[in-house]
Amino acid sequence: MAASKTPKATAAPTSSNEKTEEKKVEEIASKIKTESKGVINSASKIVFKAVNILEEEIAKGIVAARQVEDKLIDVPKLRNPSLKINSTQSEELLSRFRKDVHDIIDLFIDFTTIAVNSVEKISSNLISIKQENGTTTTKPVQQTHIPLIQVPQDIKPGESLEIPVKLENDDKNNSKSLFFTATPLTNENGNTLAASALSFSPNPLAIEPNTSGIVNVKIVVPASAKTGNYTSFVQAKDLDNVKATLLVKIV
Repeated sequence: MAASKTPKATAAPTSSNEKTEEKKVEEIASKIKTESKGVINSASKIVFKAVNILEEEIAKGIVAARQVEDKLIDVPKLRNPSLKINSTQSEELLSRFRKDVHDIIDLFIDFTTIAVNSVEKISSNLISIKQENGTTTTKPVQQTHIPLIQVPQDIKPGESLEIPVKLENDDKNNSKSLFFTATPLTNENGNTLAASALSFSPNPLAIEPNTSGIVNVKIVVPASAKTGNYTSFVQAKDLDNVKATLLVKIV
């Protein structure tokens, strides 16, 4: 018998439709790859820009700290090898100093924030009392805070000065009669001036309903007075809501 031959497998012919589909798939894959690359590049640019901004802000803080450092410490002299302080010790010192500078800046910012918030809180409860020279002080509706009347210029021993203070009567029906009294003036070192160094004119001051009046406060400084910032507590007799602290600087 003759041996039978095994038929060889032959590849089926590829139709034009299949080639077209393969080409479309390749085009779609290429397009997706290109678009993905664009998205990744855009994201990379955004991240890079954010990093640059962060680096700029950090650099500003470092520059500010170094400026403060240069004003307070002679850095070149400290790094001079002829000094007994070795380089390791000097770098440790500068490192501690830089940390302290940042702590001081943080404390300063915190203090400023607290001060601004406190002023806003206090201001919400105050009404206005005006000095005739344009200086504005404040009087609280409630008796939590005492207004300050500050003498607009310094006074020397043996001199005198008179300042006008304007008060308003908001009562629409009743007039007010204000009789002013003052405590002795005391400075930061404990030196005192007699209460007679202050006088008020007119005293008493009469203010009609819904009008204002002016009282002139005269300060006579004795020739023997010591220099310093003197304060006195001024109030109207029998009227608890009319009170203030007077501040005068003797030079």
